[in-house]
Amino acid sequence: MKYQMKFLKNTSKNARSIRRIIAGCFACFMLGLFAFLSPSLTAHAASASLSASANSVSAGSTVTFTVNVSGADSATSAAVVVSYSSKFELVSGEWLKSGLADFNTGTKQGALAFTSAGSMNGSLFKVTLRAKSYDTSAQSVTVNVQIKNGATLICNQNVSASVKITCASHSYGGWSTVSSATCTTGGKEQRSCSVCGGVETRDTSALGHSWNGYSETKAPTCTVAGTQTRTCSRCNQAESKSIAATGHKYDDLKVTKEPTCTETGEKTGTCKTCSEKVKESVKAIGHKFGEWQEVSAPTFSEAGTEKRVCSECNAEENRAIEALGYEFSEPTSAKDSVFVYYDITSTVSQDELTSKGYVNAKFTVPLGAGSDVKLYFVTESGALEEITATVSEDGSSIEAQLTKLGTYAVCKMLDGEADVDVEEIPSDAKTDAITDAVIMPGRASIHWIWIVIAVAEFLAIVGYVVYVIWKKKSAKQISTRI
Repeated sequence: MKYQMKFLKNTSKNARSIRRIIAGCFACFMLGLFAFLSPSLTAHAASASLSASANSVSAGSTVTFTVNVSGADSATSAAVVVSYSSKFELVSGEWLKSGLADFNTGTKQGALAFTSAGSMNGSLFKVTLRAKSYDTSAQSVTVNVQIKNGATLICNQNVSASVKITCASHSYGGWSTVSSATCTTGGKEQRSCSVCGGVETRDTSALGHSWNGYSETKAPTCTVAGTQTRTCSRCNQAESKSIAATGHKYDDLKVTKEPTCTETGEKTGTCKTCSEKVKESVKAIGHKFGEWQEVSAPTFSEAGTEKRVCSECNAEENRAIEALGYEFSEPTSAKDSVFVYYDITSTVSQDELTSKGYVNAKFTVPLGAGSDVKLYFVTESGALEEITATVSEDGSSIEAQLTKLGTYAVCKMLDGEADVDVEEIPSDAKTDAITDAVIMPGRASIHWIWIVIAVAEFLAIVGYVVYVIWKKKSAKQISTRI
């Protein structure tokens, strides 16, 4: 019994081993079969198409068909067979890849051989056909394309394209009306080819209105426009236009009120057509003024006046003559007889200065200064700014256009500089700046005063520093002794 169980156990193990062996063999067989069949599984991986150079061609003309391939990355040879209807005849066949073999026009086929695998993608082959005779139906051209990679056929496909063959030269009849034109819309005509029956159409222009002459439908009056109308003889459309009012027709109008220089006049009359009485105004004649004549002359401080008179009505028109400006004869302060100050602030208003941007001013020159003088403006800081001015011939006055209010100085010139003594400048104008600007050569005493003051201050500062140093040393010596 024990041996029987052991035998059965061994038998079961052997059966499992046999099954494993069989399964392994089957797997190896399937792998081999797959490897064997794999080339055939890709036999139709490449594809082809056929395109025509035109959709239609006239009888006697040629058309080209091109074979295009995709998916043929690796190939060693190709062959084509061309077939077409009897309406075409073969002109040529041409390979578009290298390794060209003869294309047999008798059998309409050719082969292309490669020495090694290469790509056949893109344009592979073209065939040119000539249309022999007209045919209304589309004519088909078919090319059988075979591509191999070694012994494996990777493309075996019939590709087709079709074109229409038209008349070599149409023979058209006369034009016939499809839709008639009207006055405002165009029509359409057509004609047919007696050979192929092809139809050609064209548009015709609108006829336009055929107008009759205008006739008056509403008569105009003196003040109201009338109307004229005309009608189209084809479509009876009407068109109107206005007739201008005739206007009144008067006898000679009589002036019933004479116009004056300032008031309008009036004239009246009666219309011959409608008997309407009409009044018309007569334009005022306007003043006829003479030349302007001076009534009072302007001065530097006061405006003058002038007038003109109308020769028709003696009406007068007056206007002011701008004041010449301001005349200053009394200085606010002076030094001897060659240097004076004039403060114009209290005399000239800012509004007057602003209105035109300047005022005219005449200043009296100090006695004895002669014509050798200049005019200066004294700034808030005390500096002197020279003002462009004109001295009178006799040297008694100096004139200028002033653009700002304040104090002005009239100075006699000595050696090209203003003869100004700082002590004579008004208190509100004294500053260091004016001192530097106006001190004269030969009058350097003030400079020396300032130099002495500066030296004294410097010596005082140096003395103080020496005293401080001495004090520190003394304190140090005392502490050392202790």
